Amino acid sequence: MRKPWNACAALLLLSVACGDDDNKTEDVQSDGTLDAGPSDPSGEVPGADAGAGDAATPPSGSEADVPPPEQGGKRLYAVRFDLRAGDAPFGCGKPAALGTTKTRVEPTDARLYVHDVTLVRSNGERVPLELHQDGRWQRERVALVDFVDDTGKCRTANPETRKVVYGYAPQQGDYTGVSFKVGVPAEQNHLNGAEAPAPYNASGMWWSWSGGYKYVRLDLTSPEQENWYLHSGAAGCSGLISTGFQCAARQIPSVDLLGWDPNSSVVVFDAEKLYATSDLSKAADSTPGCMGGKDDTECKPILNALGLEPWNDAVKGPEQTVFQIRAGTPWTLPAAGSTPARKPTNDPNVWPDPSYVRNAALNVPNVSKASNTRSHPVGDPRHGVSCMRCHQSNGPGLGIFTAAGSVFHHDGSPATDVRIEILSGTADRANQTFRDVKSYAILEVDRNGNFYTTEPLPYDQEKLTARILGPDDTVRANMYSTKQTGACNTCHTGGFRIEVPPLGQVH
Repeated sequence: MRKPWNACAALLLLSVACGDDDNKTEDVQSDGTLDAGPSDPSGEVPGADAGAGDAATPPSGSEADVPPPEQGGKRLYAVRFDLRAGDAPFGCGKPAALGTTKTRVEPTDARLYVHDVTLVRSNGERVPLELHQDGRWQRERVALVDFVDDTGKCRTANPETRKVVYGYAPQQGDYTGVSFKVGVPAEQNHLNGAEAPAPYNASGMWWSWSGGYKYVRLDLTSPEQENWYLHSGAAGCSGLISTGFQCAARQIPSVDLLGWDPNSSVVVFDAEKLYATSDLSKAADSTPGCMGGKDDTECKPILNALGLEPWNDAVKGPEQTVFQIRAGTPWTLPAAGSTPARKPTNDPNVWPDPSYVRNAALNVPNVSKASNTRSHPVGDPRHGVSCMRCHQSNGPGLGIFTAAGSVFHHDGSPATDVRIEILSGTADRANQTFRDVKSYAILEVDRNGNFYTTEPLPYDQEKLTARILGPDDTVRANMYSTKQTGACNTCHTGGFRIEVPPLGQVH
């Protein structure tokens, strides 16, 4: 079975702690050093933002947040989602017996993007749902549906869920259907996920190697198989963020559902149907589950269930079976005048904010050192998400990072006795090394297990890779694939975090 490091092609991990202390305010001095001030109980962004000007606090993303009942003369509608296994509950802490072997599995991650949500009238008229622009879960035409509350086996470092898509449409009494597309539109799919605003900033929902988003992510664990992955998205993509991408197939399922009642129905994502012909008790190849490869035999039955023919947009796939309309609890319009709750700005999920005016005084060198303890420790809400959410031109982090991440031992403790090398070279998997190495940076890991740098790295010109070095400079782990960005936790988070192999082993 492939380890978490290799499963996403390794190092650009980042269960990240960005280079600010978790409980101190920090003032930028004239020489670029930091002065740690008193603790800040307010919950606002620590004083790396000092003097940067107040950014408008973006709305929060909890299930309790509901938009106004009317906007622009149109009524609010809610398309609600639920994750189930047939008629049984399924989700964090709620395992189910699935697949051909009825393997008792539990999710470690369960999220998907949807776009172009449309309501359908009884006469067949299709009415686009104008999504509420909350700046957290919904932006433009795209919404993130998140079933993960981080209980049970779930490991996304973000307990908030979002199982509803809010939008506005003319009030009609005969909406009887709903349709949507699964994934991210082509024009948004190749944003830089390391720097894009929510919901495009969701950790673990962007493939740095393909420069595109994971449309559906459903990761499973069981006693028989520690990890069984489903990451679906555009296939056969090549290019660079700076120059653009070409993809062999977009693989965006279209879902049309009849029998929808806006006041009571729920759109169910049925894992029992999704895995009806899959054996979840073992891996058919070196990567357990489906991660989109052309020769990945475990992908076809799953993508067929979603209504797709793998790697071939020109061929109409079978009818999708995964999404269904079920009866739910009653839903009513919120009271007029209600407003969404707001969260402290140290919530990493609200960054980056395109409207934020960054103070140039924040743009100072900031490089991790083995003796540092200033970065966010395990348990901080900013730990486990991409540092580049805050440490960029539209965020309040001290210094604009070019690479950042975290490293762990298998027991979950920070790996403080290693260093990270960023390099280019030709992978030599047989000998567990690289040829023609050009080293661009060797970063010390701080006492919280984090590494970061503001030094220039040529990600805009070429794809780079990385490896873990032990205290004696021996190679402890390699990442053989190349990446588009040094924002490691766009991929390496939760169950994909970087773990240092035991002594005597090299990955």
